[in-house]
Amino acid sequence: MTELWSGLILGLAAGVSPGPLLTLVVQQTMRHGVREGVKVAAVPLITDVPVIAATVVVVRAGNLQGALGAISLAGAAFLVYSAYESFTEDLTTVAALEAAPRSVQKGVLANLLNPHPYLFWSTVGATFLQNAWAVSVWNVVWFLLGCYGALVGSKVAIAMFVGSGRDVLRSRWYALLARALGVALLGFAVRFARDGVRYLGWWP
Repeated sequence: MTELWSGLILGLAAGVSPGPLLTLVVQQTMRHGVREGVKVAAVPLITDVPVIAATVVVVRAGNLQGALGAISLAGAAFLVYSAYESFTEDLTTVAALEAAPRSVQKGVLANLLNPHPYLFWSTVGATFLQNAWAVSVWNVVWFLLGCYGALVGSKVAIAMFVGSGRDVLRSRWYALLARALGVALLGFAVRFARDGVRYLGWWP
């Protein structure tokens, strides 16, 4: 039960913390409805297996800083593009709302190009997995179930909450909120770019 509760706490903390993926959950829910927001929320179930595998390979190769730098800069570029979409699309038109959501694709890119999952699984996550594995494989299973249940579940809950007020948001407030999300994405892009150049040693 210790591993289960540890996973739940860590997953919930990650699920409700502001970040690119949570911003995309809200953004896609506003644009296309709860179903698309839920798709973005479930993306970690797709991306985190390769994230964990890549982290193990990179850590063993001893080049974590360089890899995190490249991931951060690529993530910054993707977030700038996502912010551009928020600023340029006419979100109040039916055409915009009926455009192809591409929710899964956007979510996958946002998560794979986010350095934080790699940092988590190379530090805190790795420690919990090693301790759980030393006891039993079932302890690992309980930790992962708790972690991803809380991570995905909290984002799904947020998508449902946003979706419940979606009709109200289809107004000038909807457009303003969409622009605000664009600003948030730009903020994350700046942070990713700053972290990227620091990981690569281009800036003190």
